[in-house]
Amino acid sequence: MTSSDTLPPHEIATRMRQALTGGDPTLSTCLPPVTQFSKSQPSPESIAELEEYLQEISTSSIDVNNTIQFAGFISILHALLPILPPSSVITTWFDLVLRSSFRTPKLPRLSVREAKELVLHGLSDDAHPKTTSFRRMLVDLYLLDVVNESSKEDVMEHMAMNQAEQEKQRSWKVNLEETLLADAIQRPKELFSQLDIAFQNPRSRLQLMVLLSQLARIPELSVKDFSESQLLSSLLTSLQLDFSTTLVSVGISVLIMMLPQMAWTSPKALNDNLPRLLMILCRVICWKERTMFHFPQPVSATSEASTFFVGSDTATEVPGGEFASPRLAVDVTWTRLESSFDLAAAPAPDARLYFQFLYGLWPTTVLSFLRRPIAMLQNWGLKSPYAEEWDEIIDEDEVRSRIKPILRSHVIHPSIILLDSAAEISDCTRWTADGMD
Repeated sequence: MTSSDTLPPHEIATRMRQALTGGDPTLSTCLPPVTQFSKSQPSPESIAELEEYLQEISTSSIDVNNTIQFAGFISILHALLPILPPSSVITTWFDLVLRSSFRTPKLPRLSVREAKELVLHGLSDDAHPKTTSFRRMLVDLYLLDVVNESSKEDVMEHMAMNQAEQEKQRSWKVNLEETLLADAIQRPKELFSQLDIAFQNPRSRLQLMVLLSQLARIPELSVKDFSESQLLSSLLTSLQLDFSTTLVSVGISVLIMMLPQMAWTSPKALNDNLPRLLMILCRVICWKERTMFHFPQPVSATSEASTFFVGSDTATEVPGGEFASPRLAVDVTWTRLESSFDLAAAPAPDARLYFQFLYGLWPTTVLSFLRRPIAMLQNWGLKSPYAEEWDEIIDEDEVRSRIKPILRSHVIHPSIILLDSAAEISDCTRWTADGMD
């Protein structure tokens, strides 16, 4: 078919209706003329005209429960991808077609891939005013409209569904998740911004942390963009302040996966966050079932934060006392995740592996910190996020006691002999190919 043979929109629509009523539910005979139309550089008016016909056919003739027919219509839309305005995906096709495609478990893999590419196309126009809200809507759907395994209510509701509904929910979650992961590769800054907004809600935090752990496993992810985003700061704040063992364990695994790549791509950003990374190390080393630090003096049972303990994934209240959690400073606006729901006991954060990565990056500094954590945090000017100062929060004797078994399993790093702490932090070339020669 040559450009002179390109069919006008009304003729394409006529052929589609004939195919649907004449024994071609796949619309395969209509795909070549649609593809040719897409290649013919049609005017915006012709594109809008064809879209209007397709909308009418979609609402009157396409049965989403007929997967063969539904898949054929998605292929028609996908053939228009080179000329389809991204705003059309946002305003029309997501609600009309693509949302249902994400919820259809038996849809062919090719059709699912085409639907995801159409949604990502809708996210491609950064200049359009509706793109940001569309991305935020996808994040909200992932957080609020799928089963959250960390929510007891969601799990119980999912178990009460019949098998067909469970399959739809599973398909919905997987497709939304894979779309967000793909968006993180294509437009990381834009997605990280929306994830950070959602991360401020403690009810969404664990689900987002799990998503981050999947992002960290993607080789194509721009770790540099992540290290320069506000999302990294929120992640570190969560690991400093939140209670949930599951959340902190997953967050530590995210850091472990990200740290080597950050050292390579963003050494300055990594060094800037070193005090917070080491404060988190101190916290996970001293992680207890009911607290993160040992308090030299009991905390009043009437204190605001004393009704919950750190290191638990139950919502059990405990009396204040030796193992009560410290209150946040009045200027800290972070809302803590107090607990999360688990079907099985959550493992404690992996202090040994986290230490191993920090020690590999800053051996001299890490050992100096473990000798005098309070003094180093004060020298760095890292303000305590708690109502108490560092010397009331951290029990240095306990830190030293708990780190001993971990230290015994590690060999001496050469940099301990070659560099002092100041040189180690200031030299950002140590992690580059030239610096390792």
